[in-house]
Amino acid sequence: MRVRTSPIGAEIPCSSLAVNTTLQIGTNTVSVDFRGGLKHRVDVNPDDPTNSVRM
Repeated sequence: MRVRTSPIGAEIPCSSLAVNTTLQIGTNTVSVDFRGGLKHRVDVNPDDPTNSVRM
């Protein structure tokens, strides 16, 4: 079985949406909507460099 890996330094874009999400700040809670994008960056895990970039 061949495992695909992403190149080191690659940035993988993801969009996200969280509607009516509870956010707690200290003892207060509020309901919020989050919308936006995230980027996951591929970096080497120095403790396991061979398996650190498997997808």
